[in-house]
Amino acid sequence: MHTYPLTEVEPVVTNAELAYWLGVDATDRLLPIFAIAATSAAIEYLQSELISRTRRVVYQEWPGIGTDTSPTISRNNINSMRYIDLPCSRLISVQSVLIGGVATTDYKQVDNLPAQLYFDTYAAIYEKGDPVLVVDYTAGYGDINAVPQAIKSAVSMMAAYMYEHRGACDATNALDQSGAAMALEPYKTFTVMM
Repeated sequence: MHTYPLTEVEPVVTNAELAYWLGVDATDRLLPIFAIAATSAAIEYLQSELISRTRRVVYQEWPGIGTDTSPTISRNNINSMRYIDLPCSRLISVQSVLIGGVATTDYKQVDNLPAQLYFDTYAAIYEKGDPVLVVDYTAGYGDINAVPQAIKSAVSMMAAYMYEHRGACDATNALDQSGAAMALEPYKTFTVMM
């Protein structure tokens, strides 16, 4: 399984807000660069989208994996993947679900963090090579005003740290050294394995 965004990151802080935080002019051309980098770092750390963004998750093999020689000798474990995760999500909506290249609506949405789709029935064998399951979905809190202020403040802390230490740090350093990691901790998405 792999996932990737279909749209660009939008910063959760405006140039004016970041300029005020730093005490610099809002026309500084570095501000949007650091705002986007800090927002991206927050998304990665939280494993959750912030401003609504469209993502795609691709399962190359699904619902289970048989053998190359004979699926009847070593049957697919069709019960093992009835639930599939939609990573990095605070799910807003599912745009499309393709199974073997064919659109389906035969699933149920499970509102967890991360969100999941539940498939009651599916065919067990597909052609090798092409992705078996492709899901496009929108995730996040909504628009910039729906993102919690604590997250915006943490992003401002990271962006300010990167601005003040430009050339000497990266987003990981800024996350830890600015104190943003502690501010973001209550919003972090954890996956518990049973």
